[in-house]
Amino acid sequence: MLILQKIMRNVRYISISLLLVLGALIVGCSGYETILESNNPTLKYKKAFDYFESEEYSKSSTLFEQLVPIYKGTEKAPKIQFFYGKSLYQQRKYVLASYHFQQTAQNYPESEYSVDAMFLKGMCYYQLSPEYRLDQKYTKKAITVFNNFIKQYPSHSKAKECRDILNNLHNKLAKKAFHNAKLYYELEDYEAALVAFNNCLEEYPKSKYREKIKFLLVKSNYLLAKHSVQEKQRKRYQNTIDNYYSFINEFEDSEYLSEAKKIYDKSKHILEN
Repeated sequence: MLILQKIMRNVRYISISLLLVLGALIVGCSGYETILESNNPTLKYKKAFDYFESEEYSKSSTLFEQLVPIYKGTEKAPKIQFFYGKSLYQQRKYVLASYHFQQTAQNYPESEYSVDAMFLKGMCYYQLSPEYRLDQKYTKKAITVFNNFIKQYPSHSKAKECRDILNNLHNKLAKKAFHNAKLYYELEDYEAALVAFNNCLEEYPKSKYREKIKFLLVKSNYLLAKHSVQEKQRKRYQNTIDNYYSFINEFEDSEYLSEAKKIYDKSKHILEN
């Protein structure tokens, strides 16, 4: 009997606790709905920043959306626009966030939020930048924004971070360009491979793929010559030798040196005979 009474008492306590929690949630939701429907912009302004500080970004962004047209042209407008963008950014709504950062920097260039808005616009594009195999339009947009940021604010505390991000973005583009060129090589389209490899070197002269590209230029020229009609072979074997010298002058201790030397010897032998 005592055990049963204890069980019933515990069940009652649990039920009361659940009702209190549920009641708090209902009050909280009804409070937010009341604010949304309110005609009091001062209340909405205060609660928007309260929600932002408590990391309730969905609620804060909805309120900021309502406040943007209300406070347009006032001294509070830049702050509202900027924090609207930040609320969206925290929800990973990067395309929409980038728009509002752009609006902040463009419409309020003298405000205290303008520089941070420009940086965060770049960060939106950086977050949208996909893996190297996919379309890189957001990578290129991020590069443009961060380059402009460094030009305008070379001594800013964010400038170093921009340079580091730019390095990562350029490496991604270089990787995509290298793998695209290498695909031509693997498909045995050596003429297209030569064009693509040379474009890689021109666009990304300091990439980590430079050594491999220089070696593959030697190999692609040799294979192109080998599979060419006779009247084109001499010139293409000579191109192989020229690329070999260019390669060893830059990478005399390369891991590909042995294979490159064999290609050079074969090309030289063919030309001499």
